[in-house]
Amino acid sequence: MKQLGKLLPFLVLIASAAHLALGQGIVTGTIKGMATDPSGALVQGARVTITNNAQGAERTTTSGADGSFSFFAVPIGTYTINVSAPGFSAVNVSNVQVNSGATTDLKSVQLSLGANSQQVEVNGSSDVLLQTSDSQVTTTFSSQTIQSIPLNNGFDTAAELIPGVVSTHGDGFSNTNGDNYSVNGQSGRYNNSEIDGQANNDNSIGGPQFFFANQDAIQELQVVTNNFSAQYGRNAGAVINYVTKNGTNALHGSGFEFYQGQQLSSFANQQKSSVFGFCAPGQSSSTGCGMWRIVTAGRSAVRSCPTDCSSSRPPSPAILP
Repeated sequence: MKQLGKLLPFLVLIASAAHLALGQGIVTGTIKGMATDPSGALVQGARVTITNNAQGAERTTTSGADGSFSFFAVPIGTYTINVSAPGFSAVNVSNVQVNSGATTDLKSVQLSLGANSQQVEVNGSSDVLLQTSDSQVTTTFSSQTIQSIPLNNGFDTAAELIPGVVSTHGDGFSNTNGDNYSVNGQSGRYNNSEIDGQANNDNSIGGPQFFFANQDAIQELQVVTNNFSAQYGRNAGAVINYVTKNGTNALHGSGFEFYQGQQLSSFANQQKSSVFGFCAPGQSSSTGCGMWRIVTAGRSAVRSCPTDCSSSRPPSPAILP
């Protein structure tokens, strides 16, 4: 019995951690709040209903003795929340955003005295600048943000907008869906890539195994850079999670065009070298540019540009037989 008493606190701790890990999934979030009356007193037994605006799905619970209520494993999206209790006017909180792996805290939902038929409308769309419900450091990019940033279809590059994230430049030796990046000084190979919470890692050289290039299919891009929650693991860098869109009750569609032209592109590095025939404006082959050297099989040859190529694109180097 003494040993059981010593183990009991640890068992409670493990159960609590498992409860939190279950409640806040990698592609779901959590909604919580507290029902109070106009004096700030807690309201027990208040009926709380959340409705997904896009799909119409509803979930209902009641507030506890301390007035609190929680919804775990809530699919990401925008919700309307209705809180009602006998003797109080019902409150509708609209535009409540649920993000993956995060807790949306409504804090105190105040019920006004009045008939149940009366409705009080509250807009819950104001952004929370400081997340106090979770210890992990998470940045979420919405689909609108992803479509607006010039990422050249390399969505991993968006992570470099976060403090503590930098490009690895010439030290990028792994796959990347965009620019290779380092988080908090860790190697660029230490990042964990996911799609809808499922591993998308190349176990040979690191980085993503599948390159996601459809901006129209992304619901949000979640990047966790520190203090990872219990559902994450594996890597010491960051977790970058591509969350794809779900269906809705409305028939809709969209389209986009991704165009990459070369008209405004610069020369490649080798094309700017006089070794490969490049002449800057005002130069000619007589000044030493427009010459290129080819080395194959231990032999080398020097050939001159046949004409003045001061303003033309250099020809492709010839290959010796």
